Amino acid sequence: MSEEKFPHIVEGAVICARQLPVVPEISLYLMSDAIPQNAVSQSAYSRLMEQPPYWAFCWGGGQALARWILDNPESVQQREVIDFGAGSAVAGIAAAMRGARTVLAVDIDPDALLMARANAALNQVSLETADTFAAGGGQFSAGSGCGLRGGFCQHACNTCDRVARAYVAGSVA
Repeated sequence: MSEEKFPHIVEGAVICARQLPVVPEISLYLMSDAIPQNAVSQSAYSRLMEQPPYWAFCWGGGQALARWILDNPESVQQREVIDFGAGSAVAGIAAAMRGARTVLAVDIDPDALLMARANAALNQVSLETADTFAAGGGQFSAGSGCGLRGGFCQHACNTCDRVARAYVAGSVA
């Protein structure tokens, strides 16, 4: 995907491929650190506040979870992985890199799904994208919270919290 087809954030903001500090094995198309030099209009500011481009930043929790997945490949090998609220899809990409049978990135933001596909291509892995997920007769959207697959989400949240705390404490390389 060419960079001119990336979603528009705000005038002067640049989206570029960036290597992640906690997960250098993965690069993502993210907003650069360079601050746009022109004034941001009130309407552009309002749009950013109403619909922030979460996919344009790789959140620390996502990096911590991706790091854990890369370091513990047995957790995803030959499994079906769902990356809820995928944003840039960093966790899903890590799972695909470590041998997940399938990866589904779910997000309610169409721009996030577009960028999840672009980021997967950048990292030479494949994943599917969707704005909803149906399991066991129920339908879940990325914004609906968790509770499927016998407490998987609680396990993932606990794992992410443990990894993030270890990283902050300096015990994760």
